[in-house]
Amino acid sequence: RISHKNNHRMTSYQTFRRVFRYGCYLLLALTAARQSRHFFTYTSLLNFELLVASEGVEVSIGRNPTSENDKNEFELQVPSEGVGGGSIEENPTPENDQNESELQLPSEGVDVSVENDQTRQNDKKEYLCIGLFADNCNRILSLARGKRKAEELGLELCMVDSRMNDWYYSWFDPSPHVKITQPGEMVNCVRNMTGKQAYYHDFKNQRAGNPFLPQLAKYFLPRKDLRERVEKAMATTYGETPILSVHRRNHRSCWWRATEGTYGRNVGGGTNCSKSTMVTMCGLSYADVQSRFNPRNLPVVLFTDGRNETLDSTFPVIDSHNFTDQIWMMTLTAEHVGIPVSTVDLVVNHWRYAQGRGKIYPTECYNEFKEEYVMDPSHF
Repeated sequence: RISHKNNHRMTSYQTFRRVFRYGCYLLLALTAARQSRHFFTYTSLLNFELLVASEGVEVSIGRNPTSENDKNEFELQVPSEGVGGGSIEENPTPENDQNESELQLPSEGVDVSVENDQTRQNDKKEYLCIGLFADNCNRILSLARGKRKAEELGLELCMVDSRMNDWYYSWFDPSPHVKITQPGEMVNCVRNMTGKQAYYHDFKNQRAGNPFLPQLAKYFLPRKDLRERVEKAMATTYGETPILSVHRRNHRSCWWRATEGTYGRNVGGGTNCSKSTMVTMCGLSYADVQSRFNPRNLPVVLFTDGRNETLDSTFPVIDSHNFTDQIWMMTLTAEHVGIPVSTVDLVVNHWRYAQGRGKIYPTECYNEFKEEYVMDPSHF
């Protein structure tokens, strides 16, 4: 008969074996990261990631920053959950900020295959490789800000997580300005950023003012067939009459961001956006629109998340197209009312400016329109 004391010893021994085993995995991963500066086996890393995540173990792997600018830029964090997705909410809630479930990238080059050396030999380019953050407009901004960073570094941009390919091609045409990796393809990633790091690159809150992103309209316009389909739907639904589009969301994070810190969290780029204005925009009604933002008395069309039927019902017309179509619709209207804390309106604003549609309210919350932002019509 085995005594209780022996059982306890066996349990402690098994615990020691488990800790020792994961310590070996970690040591191997660190050794590979240091020795393989140009290429890192992504598939092996992902298997390690899933193995450790299944036990609920949190791991961080990376090199020590070499400068203040590098301090928070290059590290691998193995998440305890899978790659995120699902909601079409454009701003993750503070809880989602803390429990980010995107793919995290290592600090050195990434080999996204364990075979096919010929591809590596053919592609001599050096890349900044990024993941994508959260959903839809956050991902679009991750790409645009990642492209800005790549240009600063003199590198090409690569979206390294092939699991995001379907999402990418649902929004964009193939482009020579961003490399989309395929399973079995090898990429020379000399620098890396997670999606969250890319999203927050050059990101400024409150009254500092987010810089305008020319890369957003230059490289990341929606697919041509999507734009053409939406333009036809716009003409069929609303005719040729100029309209005022209004984006309204009632997610709880709207108020959190509007009241965050001393000045609130305005992502739109304007430097005079007050807390009271941001709070008002989170609870916008039709009466507010008419009294503050519609001096021309244009027909008003609401684009809403549908979370507050009481406020939504104050608007005479509510658009019912799908979310992707609505984003481009809001860039085609004569004037637009946005929410300063929303990345949807940040993306819409850039695409509007590129077409020469400079009127977006509240004006004090967005980058000032400049003629230099207007792109040649052939770009569209």
